[in-house]
Amino acid sequence: PGPLNFDCNVSNDWIRFKREFAAFATASRLKDCDTDQQQATFLTIAGSEAQRIFSTLTPNPKEADKLKATIEVFDAYCKSKCNKTFARFTFNKRIQREGEQFDSFLTDIKILAKQCEFSTIEEELITDRIVIGVRDDTLRANMLRKATLTLKEAIDMCRASESSAS
Repeated sequence: PGPLNFDCNVSNDWIRFKREFAAFATASRLKDCDTDQQQATFLTIAGSEAQRIFSTLTPNPKEADKLKATIEVFDAYCKSKCNKTFARFTFNKRIQREGEQFDSFLTDIKILAKQCEFSTIEEELITDRIVIGVRDDTLRANMLRKATLTLKEAIDMCRASESSAS
């Protein structure tokens, strides 16, 4: 994994970093190392800015698993840096790019939606973003004809349209 980026929307990058670090930890069998080495590996990969910030944070001293305690303080730190207005702006501006596969677009808007704290209406807003954001106007028109379009139906329609166009 690349280092944690604190320049822009750190809450988005934190999700990426945690996912990549988890894969790295599994691949390298980091769990077989002692907790000091696990924590040091995490901080080394996270980068110098993460190390500087970590020096100002206070992990739970009762937590025996140093890596878990370190991740918990970064969870709290990065979540507090979330700019919900910016996250929602980014989500609402996202459209399918020319040549982009539908599943790539879908994955991206689902990731963006998680940062928006939409709560109980997340699926509905993802459905709306699909309808608004797909490049195929005929597909969009077909989705708009359905009075109660569900996320599953929108996904199925988009995948069917894409596979029939190939």
